[in-house]
Amino acid sequence: MYGELRPDRTGMAWASFFARVLLGLLFLMAGIQKVLIRGASAHADAAFVEPFIDTWIPGAVLYLLGLTLPFLELVAGLMLVIGFRTQEALITVGLVLLATTFGHLLLEPFYDISTRVFPHVVLMILVFLIPSEEDLISVDGWQRRKRLQLLGNLQEE
Repeated sequence: MYGELRPDRTGMAWASFFARVLLGLLFLMAGIQKVLIRGASAHADAAFVEPFIDTWIPGAVLYLLGLTLPFLELVAGLMLVIGFRTQEALITVGLVLLATTFGHLLLEPFYDISTRVFPHVVLMILVFLIPSEEDLISVDGWQRRKRLQLLGNLQEE
């Protein structure tokens, strides 16, 4: 049946699983550190307001971004780890990467993206490129199989 873990699909399913979970862990752990350990407000002040206060970006916007982005990292990271609404989570981490990369480049125009940003982008693109039907080891995959099973049962009646 479609959506089963067959030998010809096993490699793709595991590749999708490892890439998705690894990317998710990177964002989840960063979010946990910033929100639960450091504290969202302290993180916003130290990482967004203080370094960028002399730029053209208003302080209130900096603070709001500093508060919001870590929660997005935490939630999107968790969604990727469990494979729930994977496409939406990938778009979210992509937007987080764009925002943080812009910030780094604003402070340092020749910021080296190879150490932090690039590995995240590679994993994100890899997970985007693997067809969602191949991501069998996930909540999305389980839900897809259940829908197909329900449709099959309905068609048999």
